[in-house]
Amino acid sequence: MKIKQKPEDFVVTELDRYELSRTGPFALYRLLKWDIGTIEAVRNLGKNWNLSGAQIAFGGLKDRHARTEQVISIRGGPERHFDGSAFRVEYLGRSRDPISRASFHGNRFEITVRDLQDIPDLAPLKRHGVPNYFDDQRFGSLRGTDGDFIGRALVRGEYEKALRLAIASPSAQDRKQERELRVRLRDRWGDWAALGKELPPSTERSIALFLAGRPGAYGFAFELLDQNLRLLYLSAYQSWLWNRCLADVVRKLPDAYEVEYAAGRHVFYKALSPADQDRLAELAIPLITPSQKFEGETADIVAAVLREEQVEQRQFRLKKLAKTFFGKGLRDALIAPAGLKSATGDDELNKGRRKLILSFELPRGAYATVLLKRLFHAPLPSEELPDE
Repeated sequence: MKIKQKPEDFVVTELDRYELSRTGPFALYRLLKWDIGTIEAVRNLGKNWNLSGAQIAFGGLKDRHARTEQVISIRGGPERHFDGSAFRVEYLGRSRDPISRASFHGNRFEITVRDLQDIPDLAPLKRHGVPNYFDDQRFGSLRGTDGDFIGRALVRGEYEKALRLAIASPSAQDRKQERELRVRLRDRWGDWAALGKELPPSTERSIALFLAGRPGAYGFAFELLDQNLRLLYLSAYQSWLWNRCLADVVRKLPDAYEVEYAAGRHVFYKALSPADQDRLAELAIPLITPSQKFEGETADIVAAVLREEQVEQRQFRLKKLAKTFFGKGLRDALIAPAGLKSATGDDELNKGRRKLILSFELPRGAYATVLLKRLFHAPLPSEELPDE
């Protein structure tokens, strides 16, 4: 099985809902990108247009290794287009409101899966849906950390460790310049005065200069990181804990089986009884926050997961951090692809093999790669894993 053998093999289009107006403080743009993550594209655009990060807003993060389309807003943005090396921004008009998560309700996917010998049966997928796990894209921040979550370190009050993981943990997937910077910070950790003089203008330099004046104030230094990145780190840990809770529910079903993903193992079912189908369709699990109330079976599962993590729910209130906090959320346990269509044919890129072309829609926050893992009962090729 191969995915993303060509850029056109994985296309994601955000299903937006927004209103244009003749006037308004916000400019709306269509962001089309390939081989670049949403945050990186937005940061690149901000540098070229001399914008602050606070001016730019978007609804969701889109896969780096795909052709994706979404709408972004810029407060006071210019009425023009922009062409970057891996993305294009097209001006749409003015709006009274910025783009947010509420500005889109889902994504449309067009995916070509190649190098197949047999075509899988889509009927169980249509009939029983799939567990709504967070997938590999959510866990790009684990690169270079040996599976250690920055969010976990923050919950445990290990602020220096969290900062090390965020800025001084190189990985093989880093771009050359980024890796060199991370290696330098790792090897000279604590030499803040010298690093503050040597590093080029950057967030890392600002952190070094701050710590040179306030040694040991790692919590404050952590909050100098980009807000979107800090949110990404916390969301990764929250999402992993949520996955573990849902996996514990699914594991109790008959014929449950596991498939590896970037942060562990998803648990799937082969089929659902009518009773289990109804139960899972009605189940929604909240994200763990310090004030979230859990009830019934969910409360027992969350308590067990936190015991294994050796943390308490109250620790999710990050008392020493003023601008970094875990956001609330409620996520359905089960999803079903809408409008699922398929076509098959000979694979022109892999002689003697078949290809499967899928088109479908998923609600906001759901991952098409989970659907593929469920369909093929297998992890995706490691070199194809997204790293948004």
